[in-house]
Amino acid sequence: LAESYNNLNLTGTGLGDVKTAAGNLSAGGTFSNLLGTTNMSTYTLSITGAKTNTGKMQFAGLSNGLVFSDGTVEYNGSTSDAASQTIGLGTYSTMLFSNNSPKNITGGTVRTTSGLTVSSGVTSNVQASGTLQVDGTLSNAGTINNSGTVQVGP
Repeated sequence: LAESYNNLNLTGTGLGDVKTAAGNLSAGGTFSNLLGTTNMSTYTLSITGAKTNTGKMQFAGLSNGLVFSDGTVEYNGSTSDAASQTIGLGTYSTMLFSNNSPKNITGGTVRTTSGLTVSSGVTSNVQASGTLQVDGTLSNAGTINNSGTVQVGP
């Protein structure tokens, strides 16, 4: 069930307050995820205007993730969602890689200004054409395979 909105504002009472998409979402104006968690699962989210995230955005699809420069973005795909996940290029605030679908960085730079947590059982692949730049803390309980560039610290 795809839904289109002019402005879409989702509010929560904390990260445990989860709103899960039941289809692709489109915001022709602004998009706000305030305090709660928005789980896009494998669905796409397209935003024409400004976007704000003071909570957590979750993406599980092959390439449906979006960059948010604020809040937390979690790539949480499992192998039943997508054989692997391609991480959206750009600058994030805080990132989390979880579940068992490999996370791939290719074709440019993925930067996090606050930190990256790689959960146990997660394999992250920085391809030859990829760069992972973590300006904050890197907490790695999984595996990071590096064929490109990994930089920790500003």
